[in-house]
Amino acid sequence: MEEKHELELDFGDLFRYLKRKILVLLLAALIGGVFGFVFTKVTAVPKYSANISVYLMIKQYEEGIVYSDYQISSQLVYDYQALIKCRTVADRVIEDLDLDMTPEQVADAITVDYETYSRVLTVTVTDSDPQRAADIANALGNQGNELVADMMRMGAIQLVDEAKVPDSGSVANPITRAVLFAAVAVVLTAGVLAVIRVLDDTIRSEADVQRYLGLSVLGIIPENAELTAAAKKPAAKPAASKASAARKEKR
Repeated sequence: MEEKHELELDFGDLFRYLKRKILVLLLAALIGGVFGFVFTKVTAVPKYSANISVYLMIKQYEEGIVYSDYQISSQLVYDYQALIKCRTVADRVIEDLDLDMTPEQVADAITVDYETYSRVLTVTVTDSDPQRAADIANALGNQGNELVADMMRMGAIQLVDEAKVPDSGSVANPITRAVLFAAVAVVLTAGVLAVIRVLDDTIRSEADVQRYLGLSVLGIIPENAELTAAAKKPAAKPAASKASAARKEKR
């Protein structure tokens, strides 16, 4: 019967092995950090954000507001957050502005924020084009709000502030990206080194003999530094060769 050798993982030995490879890991971190920093600087595209403010209230507000009306309005905030990013609203914005975007791209560019116990919502549109970001935000504030109000039926939405074209944009922090890339490089390098270590069944010590062969070590022959150094020296020429070389020189 053939013996089956199970792969054993010694975390202590693996940790000591990675500790000896600390220079390799530091080099990987340096390369990954430099790559992440340069990559971010070269490829980063500024993102511009334009926002509008809207006020959400139930339609029967002219008859007088009671506490239950406020509770209903608070619940409508969550409905507005979902509906303003729905496909129907995105399709209308794309049609109005003749955008070369998909409904999913428009929805991904929209974020809705609000303060607790407040019915004033801030709708923010983020895009690489500042003018387009402002146009989409204003389209949401006009026809988008009207469409969402019709969908909610009980809710009335009033535009408070229109969006303005942003003057400056934001880009990804190259330092943060560099740290992220460095961490990924270290993890990947450590993983490769760990796999190499685990798959390496070379016998280096008496513990390896017991682990891989199942045998007990009876004795150890220590390494002799003098013999090792002598073995590395080039062999000396025989005396006869030296004598013949001397005779040739005399002739």
